[in-house]
Amino acid sequence: GFDITEVSNLISKAKTLNSYIGGKDKYRESLRELQAELNPQHQVNPLSSDTRTHWNGTKLSDLLLSTEEWNSIDELAKLLHPFTQATEYIGGSQYPTLGMMIPTLIKLSRHLREFYPAITSQTVKACCNKINQSMLSRWSEPSFHSLIAAFLDLRFKQMNYVTASKKRETIAHLYSSFDTQGRSTFIQELQPLNTNSSSFFSSFYDDDYVIQNELKNISLIEKE
Repeated sequence: GFDITEVSNLISKAKTLNSYIGGKDKYRESLRELQAELNPQHQVNPLSSDTRTHWNGTKLSDLLLSTEEWNSIDELAKLLHPFTQATEYIGGSQYPTLGMMIPTLIKLSRHLREFYPAITSQTVKACCNKINQSMLSRWSEPSFHSLIAAFLDLRFKQMNYVTASKKRETIAHLYSSFDTQGRSTFIQELQPLNTNSSSFFSSFYDDDYVIQNELKNISLIEKE
């Protein structure tokens, strides 16, 4: 989706190798044994393929990934895993999600900035930059609707992730939606909500998660 040829080629090659191994019982069994040996504490997940492939004598040697490509795949997985969690996090249907949008985007932006220095693959660096630029172009100026929703969510109502002035503007914008008599019953003392969440986003609930001006500090990781 970000038009990075190297990433597209890597994904295509990995899918092809996945289909090749998944189509042969002895390869699948060997892979399961290796997975169990390397990760004894984790569940061994079966291969999944989105296409059915007919091989006609394709050589396995033509499909093998190089050490550099394996490294890129590993770094891509680490780069994108929080986005998978974010999708599940804000994709729930049993709880309100609009208030999660800005805090979640900030959490993801911080992940990109913190993970970027450790990336060794130029392909993954390019992917990281593309994602960050895409987020900036869409969310550098969040709407008051999303900020108000975050303020009304007990998990995020302290709004430590925006500037003090932006917080005041958000609350003032909210006040304008109420009549004068209703305001006094709405305002309550801001208190953090404790939780035992252990996900990537659990730091939103920690008492020490106080980083002022976080939204203002979102910036490009590296200009290409």
